[in-house]
Amino acid sequence: MSEPVQAASGAPVVLVVDDELPLLRAVARTLRAAGCTVTECELGSSAAALLSTQTFDVVLSDIDMPGLSGIELLKLLRQRNVEVPVVLMTGAPTLETAMKAVEHGAFKYLTKPVDLDELVDTVSRAAKSARRSADSSQRLQSGTRASTTRARIEAGVVLAERYRLVRLLGEGGMGQVWEAVQLPAERAVAIKLLHSSLNESVRTEMRRRMLREARAASAVEHPNVVDVYDMFELEDGTPVMVMALLRGRTLGRLLAETPRLSLQDAANLLLPVVSAVGTAHASGVIHRDLKPDNIFLAEDGGRTTVMVLDFGIAKLVSIESQEGAVLTAAGTPMGTPGYMAPEQAMGERDVDHRVDVWSLGAILYEALSGARPLKADTLGQMMKELFTATIVPLSARMPKLPSSVAKLVDAMLARERDNRPSDLREVYAELARYTRVDAPGFGPPAVATSEPPVAATTSSGALALASTELGTAPDRSR
Repeated sequence: MSEPVQAASGAPVVLVVDDELPLLRAVARTLRAAGCTVTECELGSSAAALLSTQTFDVVLSDIDMPGLSGIELLKLLRQRNVEVPVVLMTGAPTLETAMKAVEHGAFKYLTKPVDLDELVDTVSRAAKSARRSADSSQRLQSGTRASTTRARIEAGVVLAERYRLVRLLGEGGMGQVWEAVQLPAERAVAIKLLHSSLNESVRTEMRRRMLREARAASAVEHPNVVDVYDMFELEDGTPVMVMALLRGRTLGRLLAETPRLSLQDAANLLLPVVSAVGTAHASGVIHRDLKPDNIFLAEDGGRTTVMVLDFGIAKLVSIESQEGAVLTAAGTPMGTPGYMAPEQAMGERDVDHRVDVWSLGAILYEALSGARPLKADTLGQMMKELFTATIVPLSARMPKLPSSVAKLVDAMLARERDNRPSDLREVYAELARYTRVDAPGFGPPAVATSEPPVAATTSSGALALASTELGTAPDRSR
């Protein structure tokens, strides 16, 4: 570890941490040539000790190091309430790495081999951000109101030097979804971001939900599940999620235009959904917000692919068992009225995969009969329906349906979860009798373990937009 050098006036003071000595030296030389004052460390543990006694404008750290990794160093600094900007470097970028960087507040992560111009620019911006934050704190302490620097979001703007915004697809009270182009490959993607104007408590909750969505989607390897490519934060702290771009319409829109589907059409569309959700259950993920608007019919070259969207309030069984906490407190129901299982509507904390069984039963009931099993647009209406009304059996509405289908859907909608099918394999087997659509099989639901599920670096799927988060659905029809 080199000795710290006194900073020249205005020069960024940077701590560089990397166990690869040649790279450490090269990065340090580049930053010194750009006017920075640099201290070098070969170990994360040495850097942690140094940061407890000295102040730096920026920390630039490798992620994969023996002992204390870059992510662990970042986490340790946040636990100590050390607010220095941390730029991470990695030679093996994955979605999980990006999510961890965002989760623990990294300023940015760079991919090795690091572009030297990008390195200098990133460190310069990180140092300016740190000084703006310090100036803001001083103004607040002296009673002067600090201004908030907001990222500029409009068509043509390039985010994180690699995503150029093209046009706004949807907007609501919580955030926006943009069509964008990934540079330099010119690949079309969707960008989901939160409004920077949200108050801190809402912003924190929505940021956590976005991370939950990315982690849940990446944990499920399935051709009909949303594909999340990347995750990062803007300089003002706005979290951004990058997904594949879809064009088509939701099942909700289809049912508005064609209220009742034939058994074969319903099976064609919903067998892939059952397959995707069943695979999620086997991976330890419970969706918790299945509804027609979260089932997307993607059109590409005359071919329709059914996608399950929005894992924003998904429950990750093994992670929550390990952490002993859930996204929201007990007594706070999450989901969509009319498609929530009774135990979910009542805010019970111990919900399991059978809430998704109930939701899929409600979707099947609506698709086959043209009517919802419960006429509820608000939580209050749903609670009243649950306790004062009886769901009309599907066979009474559709007497020509095969009795095995009607009985299965009625069982999926049982008020008591123990009276529903134990998992979705029974539903899969029944629907498969009425369609030739190919959808992967799956195993039994996972039970809580002490180890969190391993998130895959890629997954198959497409754009997910939570209408419950944004307030309005995006226009994907153009």
